[in-house]
Amino acid sequence: MSFVSPSNELIIAILAELEVEDVISVLETHPDLYQLCFQCICHRDLNLRPYCESGNIFRVRLLLKAGARADRCSSYHSGLALSDAAANGHEEVVQLLLDHGARMDLDLNYDCRPLRVAAKKGYFTIVRLMLDYGVDVNNTSICGFTALDETIKFKGNYSNYEESPWEVRGLCLHRNRQTPFSYYETLKVLLESGADIAKLLLDHGADVNARNRKGRTPLHLAASSPTQGEILTGMYLSYKANINAADDDGFTPLHLAVSNPASVANTQVIEQLLMFGADVNAGISMGYTPLHSAVDNCAVANEVVELLFRYGADKLDTPLKMARERVGNVSPWRH
Repeated sequence: MSFVSPSNELIIAILAELEVEDVISVLETHPDLYQLCFQCICHRDLNLRPYCESGNIFRVRLLLKAGARADRCSSYHSGLALSDAAANGHEEVVQLLLDHGARMDLDLNYDCRPLRVAAKKGYFTIVRLMLDYGVDVNNTSICGFTALDETIKFKGNYSNYEESPWEVRGLCLHRNRQTPFSYYETLKVLLESGADIAKLLLDHGADVNARNRKGRTPLHLAASSPTQGEILTGMYLSYKANINAADDDGFTPLHLAVSNPASVANTQVIEQLLMFGADVNAGISMGYTPLHSAVDNCAVANEVVELLFRYGADKLDTPLKMARERVGNVSPWRH
């Protein structure tokens, strides 16, 4: 017959009135009360997220042992513990959650799939870990982004998010116009220290020709980057990116590269595209070619125009000619 001393009964009664976090604090400061405290937190409503976010693996392990679900979600806590751990770079916590069956394909109110947030933050080891656990590299988020879309968010301050050196990236790996790699509005290129995750994802089957909701591919995004995008451009081309893919407006990567306000810095990207066979005379509505894009861009360097001519741009297909075609045969105005 088990016997609980009055002092223990009193302790249990007190612990039962405390919040889970307070009970854990008692447990941590009074190891001799471990069993009593553990008994008091078992079968409670246990939320892993604060400890996954902070990386407190002791508390995460304790709550899992007490019955917490690795995929717990409620109306009050609408995110995922795995996403919190991944977004903050806590590798051991991510591993622990995956070992306890945390799902990598869930996407809740904040549109934060674990693979996508890890890619966005540049946590290579966590991305690789989830790939080892079989995550679908081309799975889409609620907003239609893939993990490859996220990886271009790197370096600089061109983002609303300032938490990590990887925050300003954005490849575009939308598999069916909706797939996990981009905050498409962050047009920063993935430089040397960032290309590792892009390559990792591509090696695991990320679709280099996937399109986002505007019909743009990762190559479009790299070509339109305001900084030097030759590393990503070269990488995508080596993985058989469609160099002449047109987006929903008819623009090819070359159109975007020459129309970029930073096209002076993009000269290497432009030449790279041309060397790999980009159609220098690709036209959209009314025959708008990369040459027109370059001329329309007031910041473009003469070097860019000369580069287009060197690779076969039609010297007679001028913006003036296009303007005439738009206007049509208009009788000259007379006094």
